[in-house]
Amino acid sequence: MTGSTTVTGTSTTLTDVWTNGTYTFTVTALNAAASGSGTTISAALEGPTRAHKIIINGNSDAYIRATPTGSSAPEVARIFGNGAGVTVLCQVKGSHIAHPEDDNYAGNTYTKVTYQGKTGYMAGWLVDTYTSGNWDVLAGPPIWECAS
Repeated sequence: MTGSTTVTGTSTTLTDVWTNGTYTFTVTALNAAASGSGTTISAALEGPTRAHKIIINGNSDAYIRATPTGSSAPEVARIFGNGAGVTVLCQVKGSHIAHPEDDNYAGNTYTKVTYQGKTGYMAGWLVDTYTSGNWDVLAGPPIWECAS
């Protein structure tokens, strides 16, 4: 992502930043006479984490996997049933995955979560982070996209 902003004062809020990763900022002073040479700094940014619940899981196991590549990825943890709390870190696009019994639950969006000290990826429809029911769309702010 690239862009620029003109700020009057000493601070600004970047409302279009919502992907975890390293960003480079250059600050240049400007007054009526001229602009300065500028100072550059890089910073690793991560979005806020938030508690969410497991949904649409019925009486079955939800799998947390090591990578967002579906059932081929190594299992990190299992959660049985609905209602368990997870900490959502970010979302990412991965391999297409479909529910084994319901074609309504298919897509390539994964939610990176922490559950009982273990971190991994879950199919997007299992966590109450979606906004449209389209499992190929990232939820967007306030849930950040994972760094690639």
